[in-house]
Amino acid sequence: MSETANANGKRPIEDYELLVGLAREADVIAEHAKKVARRNEELATDIVKAAKDTNALAREAEFNAVQAWDKAKKATPEDVDFEALKKKQAFEDEIKLAEKEAVDAEAAGEFGGAEPATFEYTGFANDDNPANLELEELFRGGVFKFESGTYAATGQVEQCIVPGPNGRRNDIFEQKELFKRCTPRFFFNGDHKQWRRVAPPDWVPAA
Repeated sequence: MSETANANGKRPIEDYELLVGLAREADVIAEHAKKVARRNEELATDIVKAAKDTNALAREAEFNAVQAWDKAKKATPEDVDFEALKKKQAFEDEIKLAEKEAVDAEAAGEFGGAEPATFEYTGFANDDNPANLELEELFRGGVFKFESGTYAATGQVEQCIVPGPNGRRNDIFEQKELFKRCTPRFFFNGDHKQWRRVAPPDWVPAA
């Protein structure tokens, strides 16, 4: 173990300390993955139940439809071609459906077809996660700013949070839970003493 101070007057991080930090980070990732897996299992259970309920409703609706057609046929006068009447009704229903689909497609293109807005500072799309919006506001207020880093394992560009012109280093410590709630979430890099995550493609820090 070395107690020799480096140029900054601090004891350099030992290899075992770095490995402990990486192991802890792996624990955090594993716990997050388990939570996601449990949530997906719950969703799968809900989906299976919904499918069974929907199938039961479909069978009931089909039975009611058969009964309704039987009543309609019995009520139709003998001089009326019942099968031709059915085909005419089916054709009219198809026309109505096609018109509705065209209107829906036009509305989607005008109102819902656009890509979700991209945050100015993080560069990620707005996924309605409140933590992402809160983080963006902190950057806009100058509490934080980004530095560009490199993820050593893959060479990818990283977003590194540092104090902004209106922030202090202690602000970063106080907001660590926020960083974990963001999507994608940030992880603490013990070597650089920074909260970091891989940046979106073509991202550069905002001036």
